[in-house]
Amino acid sequence: MTTVDTLPDAVGWCPEDDEDDSERQKTPEQPEQEPEPEPDPEVVACISRYSALCRQLGVRPSKRFIKQIGRGIVCLCSEQFDRKEMRAICTTLMSHGCSCIYSFDLSGNTLGLHEIGYLTQLLEQNSGIRRLTLSNNCVSRDCIKAITQMIVHTNTVDTLNLSCNNITDYESKYIANLMKEATELRELSLSHNELRDEGGANIGKAMANNSSIEELDLSWNHLRCKGAEKICMGLSNNMTMTTLNLAWNGFGYEGCVALARALHVNRTLVELDLTSNRIHTPALLELTKGLVLNNTLEILKLGSNPIPSVATTPFLSRLKAAPHMALTILDLSAAVKPTPRRGDARRCRRPSAPPATSQDVVPAQKIIVDTDFEPMVADIREFRPNFCVIYDHSLPINKDKFKKDFDPKVVLNVDPVRLLYYTKKNLRIIDFFNKIDKDRNYTLSRDEIRKAMEGDHITLSSSALDTIMDYIDVNKDGEIDLKEFSEAERRFKRMTHQTLKKKEEQAKKDEAAGKLLSPLSFSTTYKPDVAKVMLESTLPANGSAPTSPPAKPPGAKPVVKPVRILEFSEAERRFKRMTHQTLKKKEEQAKKDEAAGKLLSPLSFSTTYKPDVAKVMLESTLPANGSAPTSPPAKPPGAKPVVKPVRILLPKSRSPSTP
Repeated sequence: MTTVDTLPDAVGWCPEDDEDDSERQKTPEQPEQEPEPEPDPEVVACISRYSALCRQLGVRPSKRFIKQIGRGIVCLCSEQFDRKEMRAICTTLMSHGCSCIYSFDLSGNTLGLHEIGYLTQLLEQNSGIRRLTLSNNCVSRDCIKAITQMIVHTNTVDTLNLSCNNITDYESKYIANLMKEATELRELSLSHNELRDEGGANIGKAMANNSSIEELDLSWNHLRCKGAEKICMGLSNNMTMTTLNLAWNGFGYEGCVALARALHVNRTLVELDLTSNRIHTPALLELTKGLVLNNTLEILKLGSNPIPSVATTPFLSRLKAAPHMALTILDLSAAVKPTPRRGDARRCRRPSAPPATSQDVVPAQKIIVDTDFEPMVADIREFRPNFCVIYDHSLPINKDKFKKDFDPKVVLNVDPVRLLYYTKKNLRIIDFFNKIDKDRNYTLSRDEIRKAMEGDHITLSSSALDTIMDYIDVNKDGEIDLKEFSEAERRFKRMTHQTLKKKEEQAKKDEAAGKLLSPLSFSTTYKPDVAKVMLESTLPANGSAPTSPPAKPPGAKPVVKPVRILEFSEAERRFKRMTHQTLKKKEEQAKKDEAAGKLLSPLSFSTTYKPDVAKVMLESTLPANGSAPTSPPAKPPGAKPVVKPVRILLPKSRSPSTP
């Protein structure tokens, strides 16, 4: 008999229900879902406050921002917020519930002065924000000035990204002031901007006076020649920087010479990136002089440079001979750059985005080493186990080519036309033309010249290609025929010959001047301290008589000071130039006075009577003892009248007693 306890609880029981229960017991039990954690009340309050501000300002709330409220990283790139939306966001982040934020990304937006003002208030209220990304904002000059003043005023940001903002030499003075005044700044990115010679000079001075920045990114700018030299001078005086990115600039020979001097002095730099800087063989040899004397640099990147294969092994042999060098990673591989996608210029990749695949990168220029390179790397690893070299390929190369003497003064990266005809080598002009003309249409286009230069491991910018086309394309039709190509070569050779001839003549003149002035023979037997002698002779102590220079020991040779002779000759040249200009001005003035005299008076002066005009004017305007002004002396009888052209030049307000 079935009791009440054994009956099913459900009403309307049937036998099928028992079968369903048996099947349910056989199936494994599914794990219960964990309950979602309750939201933080402060975060909920921040969301409510943001929604209220949006309603008050009449803007639509950003769902992307609402999801990131309460997190440490807030990324709002490429949202194109207007003034009211930025005000609502910054006001919300000032509240206590958003105090955990330490990274704020606003790249890809268009910030104005009002938005920067709201951002300044945010940094003042929330001092926990340490990373600030303002790249790709196309800000104006006033906005750059306001951003730098904001960072200096708050002095809480340690990582600042200002890349892709079209910062020119004019705005570089604001960046230099930022580097000098912001003592908490540790990382600064200025890549993909328009910094040139003046910008490099300003940044270099700021680097010399900076004691806080550890990582500086100056890649993808226009730092060449003077700008590169100033950057290297600033690096030599800097004592805190550990990472410097100079990739995709134009350092070339001059920059490598200055960089070698900086590496000889600097003792803090650990990583240096010189990818794609037009470093050819002479520049590489100059750079090696500084590398072998540096004992702190560990990572060096030289990929995508026109370094021939025959120069790789001698370069490595010089590094091998340096006993105190700390270099552990030498990167000679071709750099890779992402292919441009739709919207990449205005979009920032999130940290959770997948890495780029092989289809997303384009290989750049490769550096190929010879077969002797690998055994030398193995020899270096015997006493430096951590030494690593990254390269692409190794091929057998004829070593006789490296015995050619390189002229380091011939800077191939300055003149693009010189670069073009440098690749001609021993070919005839028609063979060189056919080598570049791939489509066989008997004309050269801009793309064909670019591809030909890239085939010789030389990367040209668009401005360099414009220079080549302007020099060769005479009729400006956009294409170069064989006649224009050959005539341009003749002009180039003529110009080069004239330049070399002028240099030789100047060298001969300088040599002759040196032989006439002094043989420049310095004596090491006796050479007193000139500055000390001058100081003691001009500033005597205790009012005593000036001391004389120390007496020369017997038998000491006289010391010839060529600096004094050069100064004397330079003063003589300046004096001659000044005398010539003065005589020329006097002749011109005499001609003008003569022309004016013919119009005013015949200027016929009489030698019979000519009183002292200065004396007469002085006596007539300054009477003695209060007496009446004296009149000029009476003319003798029969004296001819004298015409005084000086009267024409006298002012109108003269003494009434003046005759």
